[in-house]
Amino acid sequence: MSPVRWHFSGALGALVTALALGALLLLGCSPRALPPPPTRTPWPTFTPTAQPTPTVPSPVETPAASPLPRPQLYLPSVVKECRTGLVPDEGRFLLVDQGIQQLQVYEDGVLVRAIPCSTGIPGLSQTPAWSGTVGEYWGTFFADGLYADDAWFLFQYGGNILIHSLPYTLEAGTRLYVGEEALGKHPSSHGCIRIHPEDARWLKAWNPAGVPIVITPWTP
Repeated sequence: MSPVRWHFSGALGALVTALALGALLLLGCSPRALPPPPTRTPWPTFTPTAQPTPTVPSPVETPAASPLPRPQLYLPSVVKECRTGLVPDEGRFLLVDQGIQQLQVYEDGVLVRAIPCSTGIPGLSQTPAWSGTVGEYWGTFFADGLYADDAWFLFQYGGNILIHSLPYTLEAGTRLYVGEEALGKHPSSHGCIRIHPEDARWLKAWNPAGVPIVITPWTP
């Protein structure tokens, strides 16, 4: 092949190559159509709804507890001397005077009830002199074949020393009390302090738990 023909063929090939590259560059650099932006969904319009006014419930009135009536002064048929020298001027206080067989109830130094009682038999089951506070309420208990109601624990002395109602047996559902004739007159118990059932119910309502109490020595 002659040099002229080769030169022409080479020039033609280069031109074709250049045109092809130019077409490719034009195709590659031409701007592309972008996809349309997404349509924005509008926020829903907020319409306030009128709310009903809350109703405040009326306060419920709690009925006030009926106070216990102040006990009337009760004295046994034979009024006996009270040992006021042992009684504090303030607060509630109990005094068991074994010499006169009385359980005396005081409020702020004032005698509000003098209860005939019967304490332990001297030489057998004598009630010892003692001072302290009234313990927990025992209610009804059974000992030595007898029942007793409205009992309050005091202390232990060879056994439990309590204040309680007269002991009794049960016959056909009826209480048959024992030792009522000794109340306010002479000792007859096994060491406890016996009182009449009506006085025992009154003392329960008075609630002597935690109240200071003094038991004087036995003096004939």
